[in-house]
Amino acid sequence: MKEQGQKNQKGQQKKQGMSNSSSFSNAHHNSNHNPASYNPGHRHGHRSIHHNNANGNAPPTQQSMQTFNNNNSMRSMATSSTSNNTKSIGLQQIEYRSENSQGAVPAFISTHTSQKYAIVVIQEWWGAEERLQRLALQWFTAQNPHSQHNYTVLVPDLYRGKVTDDREEAGHLMENLDFEGAVQDIRGAVQFLKNDLGFERVGVVGFCMGGALSLASAVHVNELDAAAVFYGIPDASFAPAGKINIPLQLHFGQSDDMKGFSDPESANKLEEALQDGSVQYKMYRYDNAGHAFSNSTHHSNKDEKKASDMAQKRVVEFFDATVASQQQ
Repeated sequence: MKEQGQKNQKGQQKKQGMSNSSSFSNAHHNSNHNPASYNPGHRHGHRSIHHNNANGNAPPTQQSMQTFNNNNSMRSMATSSTSNNTKSIGLQQIEYRSENSQGAVPAFISTHTSQKYAIVVIQEWWGAEERLQRLALQWFTAQNPHSQHNYTVLVPDLYRGKVTDDREEAGHLMENLDFEGAVQDIRGAVQFLKNDLGFERVGVVGFCMGGALSLASAVHVNELDAAAVFYGIPDASFAPAGKINIPLQLHFGQSDDMKGFSDPESANKLEEALQDGSVQYKMYRYDNAGHAFSNSTHHSNKDEKKASDMAQKRVVEFFDATVASQQQ
């Protein structure tokens, strides 16, 4: 498997405010992105929407957030509720404030992890599913033997409790998502980590729909310190990539066929915008890797598994150098 990397540097530049655009999902309305054909994980099965918390309701039970780290009692405005499955894999379910009109956001936060550095992990169109929660732990906490830092990870539940394994329903959920509101949810997560819990530096990473949201957050969320994007590009009118002034890392498959969203032509156009804006970035492209190559349920060939492993190593090293580095 071959891969290519490009990088560029940028001087500091003040970010501009949010666009008036209400959505950057136009790419999903053409024939290549309708719910029947847009299938990032190539999953199968009957229509299935379920809720992410223990009692089947979208919001967590209201109660004061208690210590989620044995040696560090953290005061916050969050509330918490932990399901058995969530608790067993090392996460606590919480809720934090957001300026999104939908209000507070349910989320999952790791326990017994760093008190200084955190990574916000943004969902694919399936929702904040357990597979994504496990990926967050396996990539960025002490579960990854190659990581130099035991990051705290926070996974916002942007669908507010809804998770599906049916691609048609996932398409509906994504199309109904208010993307400006979702960026506000991500800003709320970063503010919660920094202002309420006292984390020094915070990065964001997202996959597919979450990748596009991570890129948009790099444009609009001033509190972020670094962003990583996996195969997702928002509409340029909503998130002009040339305005980004934080370190950025991007990952795309050369066999990605999501036209207008993450295919090689779209990645080329994005790279032109990054270069025109002198953004500090590095873009990796992976031969013989399609869309969602980091989704372990999707690997269609050995090169996709290699691409996923290589991308995992690179994104951890990226956050080690940008979020956890004392030189930043």
